[in-house]
Amino acid sequence: MSAPPPQARALVRADLAGVPRSAFPLDGYTDRDARDCAMADWLQSHGVAVETVPPGTRCAVNLSGVALEALSRGLVLTAPDAIAPTTANDARVDWLAEAPPVEEPKPVALLAGTAERLARIAPIGDPVLAPGTSGFARLHLSEPMALLPGDRFVLRGFARTAIGATIGGGTVLDVAPPHRRRSDAELVRELAELALRDAETDVRVRARRAGLAGTTRAALARETGRVADEIAAAIAAAHESSAVETAGECVLDAGALARLESELLATLAAYHAAEPLRPGMPAGALRGALPENVPPEATQLALERLARAGEIALESEHIRLAKHQPTLDPAAQVACDRIAALLAEAALDAPSLRDLAAAVGLAEPAARDLLAHLEREGRIVRARPDLWFDARAVDALRQRVLGHFAQRDELDTPAYKALIGTSRRTAVPLMELLDAERLTVRRGEVRRLRAK
Repeated sequence: MSAPPPQARALVRADLAGVPRSAFPLDGYTDRDARDCAMADWLQSHGVAVETVPPGTRCAVNLSGVALEALSRGLVLTAPDAIAPTTANDARVDWLAEAPPVEEPKPVALLAGTAERLARIAPIGDPVLAPGTSGFARLHLSEPMALLPGDRFVLRGFARTAIGATIGGGTVLDVAPPHRRRSDAELVRELAELALRDAETDVRVRARRAGLAGTTRAALARETGRVADEIAAAIAAAHESSAVETAGECVLDAGALARLESELLATLAAYHAAEPLRPGMPAGALRGALPENVPPEATQLALERLARAGEIALESEHIRLAKHQPTLDPAAQVACDRIAALLAEAALDAPSLRDLAAAVGLAEPAARDLLAHLEREGRIVRARPDLWFDARAVDALRQRVLGHFAQRDELDTPAYKALIGTSRRTAVPLMELLDAERLTVRRGEVRRLRAK
């Protein structure tokens, strides 16, 4: 069987009860001719193979591997994931003059294509859907139904509402309506926009409605019934009008993106106020402070825009406001200078973090913050694990190592320890520090000067 053509992305609605059994390869073929026809052509109209069929045209569709019992009147044939069946839709409704007024939800029968569902209709905006008028309404369906914006439907009476008689009809506008009061003025404005049936408007309204969570191209296609090329063109047009921004598959309303940027700036400002000594906020903590529904792509887009605008600085592990500089209060400055003096006195026999904190009367986290500040100022050097050395002492060690290599090609571990002049506790981290700085490289039990 040939693959369905791309045009078949649009729905093919067929009254399956009127299609000859021989047109469907469901549970065996009735004859060789029907089998050959079915294998050659996946879509026919009045016995002729076609690429597409217009609305209202009877057609036969080759459905391989589907049991006949699984088919019934009202089914919709479409590409996978092209439609999300809905149990509610907002519509433009024309209410006949002989129909009763609708003030509260009323039961009706909704007929679209060849499908029929029991439903309840309630007016949107105006409190009453009066006889002979048109207006917006929400229809809650008894069972899921495959609908798309632009689909036409008929409403007939049900229960006490003009049983069986046609009382109105309309056009579907939204198959994924938001959870809002029917009197919401913003909902009415959105439906008025969607009634224009314009692709750019469809994208703009749905992106704005999605807020900080944004939407996706796939979701826009499912909710509008438009093909991928139409969605891409509509997104591009909305972007040109500064209505939406994109980050990968995420489509974000420009106003929502501006709110996200403001929230990021406010979060950073609050962090700097609470932690004035820290160089910035950890990137993970910043993202974790945002609402859970904000996708990572939207956050990254907002951060990149703020960085390009010069409002924030994106550093390796931290994010900060561009104007932020770590500051010390007088007491912290005294403690910082005391730590620097202790490390200068210790030279390459650096004390542990615990001993440093105890010497200046601080908790270890506070002492670590001051050490990080001294490191940023270039006064000390950190070696793993959690050892800090006076920068001048480390520089003197580098010169001794270079002096050694001026006369020899290799530096073994005993000679290296002699150059350092301390115990293994600090000697090994210092050796690894110079390796990490790419001054030296280890080869077995010796080290060599790394080539420039």
